[in-house]
Amino acid sequence: MTEASLEPSTSPSKVADSRETKRMRTAKEEEEKKDHHASPPLLEMSEEEASLRQAALEAIVLEFDPKTGLPVPHSSFFPHSVLDPVHGIVKRSLPPELFQKLKRIHEHIKTRMEDGNRMVPWSGLNEGDTKLRAFGFMGPGALKRMDESSVRLYAAEKMGDEAKEDEEANRKAICILDLAEEDEEKNSNTTGDEKATTKTPPLNILQTTKEFVETVNPKTAGLDPKTVCSDELIAYQINLHNGVRYLPAHLDFPLHEGFGKVISTVAVRGSATILLISIDTVRTKNGDEIQPAWRFHLNEGECYVLSDRARNTCLHAVLADDDNRTRESLNLRFGLHTEKEAEEQTTWRRYLVG
Repeated sequence: MTEASLEPSTSPSKVADSRETKRMRTAKEEEEKKDHHASPPLLEMSEEEASLRQAALEAIVLEFDPKTGLPVPHSSFFPHSVLDPVHGIVKRSLPPELFQKLKRIHEHIKTRMEDGNRMVPWSGLNEGDTKLRAFGFMGPGALKRMDESSVRLYAAEKMGDEAKEDEEANRKAICILDLAEEDEEKNSNTTGDEKATTKTPPLNILQTTKEFVETVNPKTAGLDPKTVCSDELIAYQINLHNGVRYLPAHLDFPLHEGFGKVISTVAVRGSATILLISIDTVRTKNGDEIQPAWRFHLNEGECYVLSDRARNTCLHAVLADDDNRTRESLNLRFGLHTEKEAEEQTTWRRYLVG
């Protein structure tokens, strides 16, 4: 698989909050278990999906300050320190005009995959995965920069021929975005032999990226403005979930396909619950060892950002609403880790070796 995942046999209690926390959960939180973010019946789920959805029900709910995009505890019963392990998570609502521009970039990359390129399964070749992805690099310079880095486009756990085949497949799922702001022309047939040329608005990919960064507002959101900027965007990545109801809990490996010091995800189509799970366990006053977990809902037209501890020391999973099986999303991957940075800042290798 391309991402590290929780084993299906993982007990929900391992990613749940403590019994003390459960007793403190407010009535409002209990009502959220019955809210409109419907889940399919448990009997229709795999063991892994059922475990993740149960963990999400028991996780600490995050709300976000609309001015800063930063999280606040859902309940006043929780101390602010409960947010320490997810430092670096940000959520923003996108202005409708900007959202439409990002959707056009998403569709543009999808169309480019029909012209000699081919989208690749998330879990690599020969894994039976129906989820597909493709990359749109920010000009030839961005691709060259990645090629000259320590990043390799194959799953971290694969070696030899398997790794080579995965990298070749991922290379075919790459297109180079033209950052020149020129009108695109499309010819459409009219009556007889006449052809009418219609001009569509330019993609203006670079300008759209700048508008996205302005909306996220790195300084206000506590993000590094030297990383979250248009010059540091390496690639857009489109994701087609193709009816799959969930994305397993995983960590984006920084020296493989999960590259990017900061990763933002836009909900292009459909909404979902995002689940964050700390890789590190904590011991409760009762002596129980648990993996703390947090959740929030992401609507179509919203985005969230993973950076710092939320990106480097937490697993994240996606649980689509039951009526949104055609979910599509768009990643923006900013910056590249050096090998030293990846070892020092992230837990990817420790998690990979168990």
